[in-house]
Order: sequence, then C-alpha cells, then structure tokens
Amino acid sequence: MAKEIDSYTASLITNLGSSTLSADNISALDAVKLSTRGFIEITNDSLTLTSKAKNALRRFEREQKIEEAIEAVALAVGELLKEPGAVTQHRAVWNKVGGPAKFDRDTVLKAMNILRDRGVINNHQTSGNNFQIYWKRANDIVTAPDFEINIDSKSIEDTDEEDLSK
Repeated sequence: MAKEIDSYTASLITNLGSSTLSADNISALDAVKLSTRGFIEITNDSLTLTSKAKNALRRFEREQKIEEAIEAVALAVGELLKEPGAVTQHRAVWNKVGGPAKFDRDTVLKAMNILRDRGVINNHQTSGNNFQIYWKRANDIVTAPDFEINIDSKSIEDTDEEDLSK
C-alpha cells in the first residue's frame, strides 16, 4: 500500500499542480523529498508532477473527506439513535449528514465502518438480505418487532390440500 502524505506535502503538490508555486520557488529539501517519493521528475529542464503525485493527492483528499464525514456521521447517529434499542439504516444517516450534496454514499459508509471499528456503533442484520442491514449503538440490545399476519382464516379453510402442495 502506498505511503500516506501529510498536509504539507499535499499543499506542495496542489500548489505545484495549479502553478501557484513554481518549481524555482520550492526549497532544495522539498524538491529532494518530492523526488525521492517519485512525485516530481525533470522533463525538458523543468520539474513536473508525476501521476504518482496526483494519485497520492487524490488519496489524501479522500481520507480528509472521510475524517470530516466521521464527525458528521457520529453526530447524526447520536440524533437518530437516541432511544435505547433504536436502529437506523445507512440511507437515513446519509440523508441526515447532507446526502449526495455533502458526501457520497461510499464516504458515509466508510465513516460508519470506522465508527463500528472504534466501538461506537454496530451492525444489526435481521436476515440474510443486504437491504436489511441496520445500525445500532454499540451495546444496545435490539428486540424483534411485533408483527401480525394478515391472513383471513376462512380463505385458509377453503384451500384444498392439493393447492398447498404446489
């Protein structure tokens, strides 16, 4: 796995990529660090960013977005799961934190998984169906909901045994 970059390196890459900072204005130490990591190369007597630098910057920005989402998701989960034994689905949390306008679905799900790993929330799956995965507070006990079967007893009596075997 690629080594993560820090915010200083990310800002150097961003500024070099946007021409806010020219290669002539970076320190020799920064140039050596970027070159050692494979983020810059010399092309036609000038420094250029490599695709490795762009990928590292993209990963850094994604991780920053996930860190931002973790805080928002933790607040949303706290509001949605106030009652003991309450459950919620991923979509409700996603909508609560601003939906697609603020975070994409995968970012919110990764934030929820990180909160699960930290012991804040847990999954609660009611069946083998992936659309029935719920989230609960870590140590809450979730009781099965009460439900009724809406079957007319007369229609059961009218059914032939032959119909039931089909």
